[in-house]
Amino acid sequence: MAKADPVRIAVTLGFAATSMVAVVGFWQAFSGARAPSRPAISAGPPVATVPVQVAARPIARGETIGVTALRTLSVVDAGPSDGYRTTDALAGLVALTDILPGQIVLPAMVAADHGGAGLAALIPPGQRAVAISVTEDMAVSNLIRPGDLVDVLLILRAGVLPQAAGMPPVMPSAFAGMAAAHPAAPQGDPSETRLLLQAVRVLTTGTRLGGALTGPGGAPPVEGGATRTLTLCLTPSQAETIALARTLGTLALILRNPADDRRAALPPVTLSALRDGPAPAAADPVRAGPRPVELIVGQDHRLIYPLADTGSGAGPAARALR
Repeated sequence: MAKADPVRIAVTLGFAATSMVAVVGFWQAFSGARAPSRPAISAGPPVATVPVQVAARPIARGETIGVTALRTLSVVDAGPSDGYRTTDALAGLVALTDILPGQIVLPAMVAADHGGAGLAALIPPGQRAVAISVTEDMAVSNLIRPGDLVDVLLILRAGVLPQAAGMPPVMPSAFAGMAAAHPAAPQGDPSETRLLLQAVRVLTTGTRLGGALTGPGGAPPVEGGATRTLTLCLTPSQAETIALARTLGTLALILRNPADDRRAALPPVTLSALRDGPAPAAADPVRAGPRPVELIVGQDHRLIYPLADTGSGAGPAARALR
């Protein structure tokens, strides 16, 4: 058996050792690239948050806010905030402006009553606001307040109804029958009073909107002054009636209990009825007496009914006919 060459053995062992070192180095380099060491991150202090109320859906101006229109959102506490913390603090308030979904509700956006939202926000859907001029006696000594219910009277003066007869047939139904003939009345005296509208709600008195007062520059007006205008909440048909009525005569208001919404069916009151008083009671009809019955026999004429007496023979009337 041939003896191994020492030089070849040494070269083989050196090559093997070098290859092993290269493999180990490559493995270490590859492992270090795939999973580099990272410094540990220490957790900081917890961030403080506070609850705020945001709109859960669109909230329209003038709408009374309910709890279903809100949701609670936690935000970072960045110092003093004027937002609302709970839904109970906002429930029942009135939106002064349109609020978008997700918008934080702030105190400047709401008010305790509808007055701050303006007159338009007070008008229910399908209704109209109509202002009428009033005097102190029409405004019930200036004691009518927003939210009260009133009846509206129309006082027509002599000569108005014949003129109304020639008007186009677009007059509201409240004026049906006004073109009928009426007795003449003294000049300047009302000839007829009609109950025009009933249980009409008052929106404003002067510059008072609900519980809010508005004046020049936003300052509240002086209380106790005479009310010169009232704004009524009417249907479109009632608004037409009022617009025509105030061109025909004088309007008067009657304050009623807010819990009383009954409608009364009252006939018009005419001047002739007030001047002449109530009509006298009808007299009992005069009953006609019985017709006489005469018996004629030849020359003999005898009244047999009615008999004037019950004695023998014919009565005086019968004897007179003989």
